[in-house]
Amino acid sequence: MLITLDTDFGELVYRLKEVTHGVLLLRVSGSDKEEKQRIIEDVFTRHADEMVGCFSVVTKDSIRIRRLE
Repeated sequence: MLITLDTDFGELVYRLKEVTHGVLLLRVSGSDKEEKQRIIEDVFTRHADEMVGCFSVVTKDSIRIRRLE
């Protein structure tokens, strides 16, 4: 699972069809590293099984998980 703040990974995964076991894109601008860590821990605690093979986008208030083809 790749955890990133870089939105270019969406292009690599969807348009260029790069193979991945999953991507977690954090869209949490303005968060300090402790808050980012808390968000990541919470997401993995609640959704780890769902995110394998998916492109997931996490904000402070939501998570969107989409299966990769």
